[in-house]
Amino acid sequence: MGYALCHFLSRRLPSRRSNVFFSMKTDFKAQLSHCQKLLVPGSSCPEICIHSLGLAINHAINIALQLEATGSGSLYLVANTSTVVLADVTEPEGDSEKPLVRTRNNSAIHI
Repeated sequence: MGYALCHFLSRRLPSRRSNVFFSMKTDFKAQLSHCQKLLVPGSSCPEICIHSLGLAINHAINIALQLEATGSGSLYLVANTSTVVLADVTEPEGDSEKPLVRTRNNSAIHI
């Protein structure tokens, strides 16, 4: 009998067009281009919020700094850090056993 491991965030941030989420699988140039398009004058997003967890925090910081450098002084960055509770659930492949849940903390950044 085996188990399948699933990772879950314990809470979700509101889904808005101005929220941009980064992971280690995120293509840096594509996300930079996406953020630049959101910040074009006249677009419906006067501001964006970049979110990232764990190892991907470096990507989020680099994107924010790139946006600030190309914004010619029109962008103002505010960074907040937090700790997010993640849940790892191991689901049994059979019906006879209960799923095992393990929670852990992970660093997060919101720019």
